[in-house]
Amino acid sequence: MIKKIILILLLCAQAACTSVIWNGGIYDADRAIDTENITQHTENDMIVGVSVVTETPNEPLSGRLVLQGVRYWYAVRADVSRDLTYVLQTKLPRQYRIVAPYSGDVLRQLPVVVQDKYQFNSDFCLDYRVRANEPNSAQTLRAMGFQQQIADTHWRKCFALVGDVYAKPDYAAQKVQVLTQRIPVTLTMKSMQTKVQPEKLARNVLLTPLGLAIDVMGGAIMLPILIIGDLL
Repeated sequence: MIKKIILILLLCAQAACTSVIWNGGIYDADRAIDTENITQHTENDMIVGVSVVTETPNEPLSGRLVLQGVRYWYAVRADVSRDLTYVLQTKLPRQYRIVAPYSGDVLRQLPVVVQDKYQFNSDFCLDYRVRANEPNSAQTLRAMGFQQQIADTHWRKCFALVGDVYAKPDYAAQKVQVLTQRIPVTLTMKSMQTKVQPEKLARNVLLTPLGLAIDVMGGAIMLPILIIGDLL
């Protein structure tokens, strides 16, 4: 602990001392109070249908695309909903493949991260390979914002979904598009946890008055220099 105090005091000579003390010096891991995103557990779900909530004043889900799972419903944020809804409602001869961004690996299960039980995010891409007997598919894919890959027949569009998670309600939603192929989902449940390290907290409390004094002296020295510099 003595070595760390000496290091902090040396850093104080080069930066705002109080900030150095409470922000962990040169190491974020040396913070007395820190917040971590902890993975609690994983769950499984199955998306069986999608629906779009009718736009209604004062309705939180108004205009949003809802991915309906067996266990949960995933309400996609409105601005993201429009793009994905357009793609899902446009008919093509065959189904898309769900793949991972960048690598293009086929995803057997859709990865969904649930933060603090309420918000979710999911990153994935839709792949489509145009066959010779589909003369209009390439034009349709281009209109939806798909990007042509190295192979002329290979098209891809990626999504970064964000939104809210709800327990499956008892009532049935209207205008549900039942999926002919169910989509397995892997849920990673995460939560933010604040950790306090008593020894480091006591050290910071002890050093704070000294840090404030150093900051004041540093400001008293630097201010006249800055003023003179502006006048020259």
